[in-house]
Amino acid sequence: MLKLLPVHTANITGDTGSTGIVEYASRLPKTQEEQDSRVIGRFLSNCPSATIQTPPKWLDVYTKDRGPEKMMQDFTEHNEQPMRDLLELQAAAHEATLVLVPHLGGRTGFQISPKLLKDYPNVVISHEFSRLSSEQKEIRLQQLMAADSVLFTTESERRITIEAMKTVSAQASEKLENKSSLYPVPANITPDGKIPSISERSRKDIVVFGMIKKDKGLEKLPDIALAMKKDPDFQNRKIHVMGTVLSQGGNGHEILQKFLIPAIYPEVSAKNLHSLSAEETIQLVKILEGSKEKVPPKDSLSENLNSVLNEMGVRSNEIPAFERKIPIYLHLNQTDAEISQALKSNLYSFLPMPRGATDHSGTLAASLAHKMITFAKRNETETSPYLSNGSVNLLTKPEDIISAIKEHESQVEQDPSFETNMIAKGDEYRKARSWDTLADHLNSLIRLSVQSREPAKVLVTQS
Repeated sequence: MLKLLPVHTANITGDTGSTGIVEYASRLPKTQEEQDSRVIGRFLSNCPSATIQTPPKWLDVYTKDRGPEKMMQDFTEHNEQPMRDLLELQAAAHEATLVLVPHLGGRTGFQISPKLLKDYPNVVISHEFSRLSSEQKEIRLQQLMAADSVLFTTESERRITIEAMKTVSAQASEKLENKSSLYPVPANITPDGKIPSISERSRKDIVVFGMIKKDKGLEKLPDIALAMKKDPDFQNRKIHVMGTVLSQGGNGHEILQKFLIPAIYPEVSAKNLHSLSAEETIQLVKILEGSKEKVPPKDSLSENLNSVLNEMGVRSNEIPAFERKIPIYLHLNQTDAEISQALKSNLYSFLPMPRGATDHSGTLAASLAHKMITFAKRNETETSPYLSNGSVNLLTKPEDIISAIKEHESQVEQDPSFETNMIAKGDEYRKARSWDTLADHLNSLIRLSVQSREPAKVLVTQS
């Protein structure tokens, strides 16, 4: 029986923080193994979730001074041969055929060269194309030309990429269309245990979850929270912001410093916050949000952090006590289980991201997987029929969330079954986003890739 070793790659050097692509790339090979005993799924990265860890001595190519072409050149020169050696040793140890499964995102998808792809059976997963720069798109098209097959996460991304490939040639565009397929992103957080019914969820707070980074619309939350505070219908309601902040990249700590912390805690100066690193910013939030915990001793904190705390009147070994200006509560770097529990405990989730409701969003899929009443901006080109059927409250703009909730609750008053029916309309979307089905599809693509490279071998098809 031929064994297959698909090795997924994402965030190979640089920032080791978790991202949506990392979560996707680490989970998928595990599911592939569960679906087919001939598959030995692995994830190559420097992230904690990797099953093949990259050596620390590898050159970090994800730096601000490197454009995509330079990134690929430097990775090829310094890291590609060690990567080949590492993966071929793995394949030999398992007596398996090595298959590359690169996850190509916007920032970290330019390390795998077309030459490397041509040397091995491969399936490329394209997470981003339309929002790339012209230079990035040119390189991405070269990578996709070298792919045996390409898996897209949204149909609009697939069509845009196929159209863009015509700049190379009509033949290349036709080949991409023929070797590409589609599978939307499943939930990045799946519910554990029973999901409470609508009637069991008495808390009507708003949960905003996902990565704390730019392009998520988080800068709009302070104005929304202030409007809630002034509205009699929203007294005592809260916005819970839950997400991971990367130590590098994503500008998450800058979003906290510039928009969220000063708006919630007026005692602190935004000017002083800018002196804090990402780690210090996260530590500050945990101190401020730990309302029943004493502030750590002064000598255990950095000078910058002590300066900010002193300005706020927060003293060591005391429990912080001050009034929030707006009802936003920050919960940073929590586990999936903790986030899942919050989703199951609350009724409303809100995704203020400018991109809106698309099949590319594992966060949106997670919201519907937890059977929440979900609010997201409509995307005129990418919001699928699954999401336009009434299963999601689609907004014209994120700022409409307050009026949208009022309208929603008015409909519930008129029809007590409205929310239950709304949740039921999401069943089709949930069924179309299974990790098991995605793994089955990917395993099929991998077997076809190996067979096309080694036609003499007879591969047993999965029953």
